[in-house]
Amino acid sequence: MWSRVIEAFLKWKSFETAELGPQTAYLSPSEAQKLSVKDFEVWCEDFRNRFLAERIHRCDELLLTLEDLKGAIKQENVAVIVDGMIRLCVEVKRMIGEEIDAVSDRLMEVRDHAESLDPIRKAGEIEEEIRKLMANFKTGFEHMEEYGFPPPE
Repeated sequence: MWSRVIEAFLKWKSFETAELGPQTAYLSPSEAQKLSVKDFEVWCEDFRNRFLAERIHRCDELLLTLEDLKGAIKQENVAVIVDGMIRLCVEVKRMIGEEIDAVSDRLMEVRDHAESLDPIRKAGEIEEEIRKLMANFKTGFEHMEEYGFPPPE
């Protein structure tokens, strides 16, 4: 079961690095302004509907494998660590929802010909918070290693 957790985490990490990461450049207002209005509208829709939706899917996959593992773990110390990683997934997923909302707000502004970049700035700030939270998985994996569960490579 632990190998499924590792596999789900590595798939998510690969997606974050290879696919999502390059897309986040336009969360910077200065980068967003380099796109035409139409190109920015297309990016917003694609980022929200494709990339952030896939991010939620990857988070859900890890969450489900962690819940399965927690149900099978007999060691209370290990179950506490797994529970912490589950809560981390839930919080990351909640913040992705906020990021989706912020991108949607900006998309509505674009369609209403508004000039504010506040929603995209907010999405960028949320993205930074998500990245900080995701770094906490390393701590969870380090604690699991102490109990004989090998960390992802």
